[in-house]
Amino acid sequence: MGGFLQTIRFKIMLALGVCVALMATIGLFGIGGLSKLNSNMSETYSSTVLPLADLSNVRGAELSVRSKLRAMAMTRSSEFVAQTLPELDQDMATIDKAWPDYYPAKVSNEKERAIADKIARGLTEFKSQNSDAISAFKAGNFDAAAEMVNKSADVADSLAKGLADDTDSNVEEARQFSEDSEATFGKILWIAVILVGAGVLIAIGVSVYLLRTISAPLNNAVSVANHIANGNLDN
Repeated sequence: MGGFLQTIRFKIMLALGVCVALMATIGLFGIGGLSKLNSNMSETYSSTVLPLADLSNVRGAELSVRSKLRAMAMTRSSEFVAQTLPELDQDMATIDKAWPDYYPAKVSNEKERAIADKIARGLTEFKSQNSDAISAFKAGNFDAAAEMVNKSADVADSLAKGLADDTDSNVEEARQFSEDSEATFGKILWIAVILVGAGVLIAIGVSVYLLRTISAPLNNAVSVANHIANGNLDN
């Protein structure tokens, strides 16, 4: 066994083994880093981007409903009501589609859940009050409808604030994911630079080692051959 450890074959195998181990280390580190960044990107998309899109749709539709109801209350025109009702139905359909898509499946933390629960209660009341007002508009009872629209202002304002707070919560979460990704990238970059630098140094060292290991016996063999060629058979 001791003799094998001194052979050129063993030394070459050892050097190549060190290089392979270093390459595997760099590869595994890169895979781990990319997996971490990919996880952060996926989490950012599913936990913040999609919820922000749903909340934006709900918020836009809610503001559109409020403006249309106030316009109907101001114009007091049956023709305008008939023209606006399909648009109101579309806005309410947007809310009915976007909100269930977000709540509760895409709520990602307790703070966001508390805000979302409050929004859910507000939406129920908001839709109920709007339904009553729309019924009054359809019946041509503009005074009662206008009074209902005015009374619903507090609920609508509270709902708008809740949606804004929920949006801010998701934006903050996205910022945290972004900072974590930047920190991960910085760490991966520096470690990768260190590993590559170490790899270059080790590769140079292994090359020098192998050259010396292989060239020294060859030089000795050439020297012996030259002595024999010169008639010196003592070698």
